[in-house]
Amino acid sequence: MKATLLKTNGEQKEIEITTFKDAQNLVGGLVQIRPLKEDTRKIVIMNEAGRAIGLPDNPFFCATQGNETIFGVYCGDLIIADPKLFFHLPYDDKNI
Repeated sequence: MKATLLKTNGEQKEIEITTFKDAQNLVGGLVQIRPLKEDTRKIVIMNEAGRAIGLPDNPFFCATQGNETIFGVYCGDLIIADPKLFFHLPYDDKNI
């Protein structure tokens, strides 16, 4: 499955994910899934404990108010994907 990886260092790249475990490895732990507000046909996949374990804010999901940057709950590296494809991935490469 093709997806987009949005890294906390500002890097954005197209990636290939073949298993659910790939997604977990990319976000560094258990995943949390949220709909992408800007495009309801996509989901955001993130580390579910990102804020609690101190992952940095993701610069792709922030807003500005005057001269101040305001970050939300999107921490760590994020994956943007098509839910129809993501929810059909095998758990790991043993199930391919």
